[in-house]
Amino acid sequence: MQKSRLIALSAVAAAIFVCGDRLRAQQGSFFEIGIGNRSCEHWLSEARLEQEGIAYILGFWSGLNMTSANNRNVGRGRDLESIVGEVRKVCSSRPSMDLIDAAADAYETMAKAK
Repeated sequence: MQKSRLIALSAVAAAIFVCGDRLRAQQGSFFEIGIGNRSCEHWLSEARLEQEGIAYILGFWSGLNMTSANNRNVGRGRDLESIVGEVRKVCSSRPSMDLIDAAADAYETMAKAK
């Protein structure tokens, strides 16, 4: 349990660090750490990586909400499994996409659906 908490906290810290740049810059590079820079296919290739990716997604999602100027409640009222499920949908259609981009796409889709 302690290790998963550390992974989750690391993901939150990483998301807070990178998501501000991600939202402001539509192009260009930015510093990115963690499993988010790996493909969806890699994320779903083994149970350990899947758990790491879930922690990353939830931290990244929280970071996006924290830095959003428009809607800081994307995903409110949904359970964690449904949020991760939205990322899985993106990943299933584009397995070579980086996890961070799949999470961002799912976030943007959910934000527009309000």
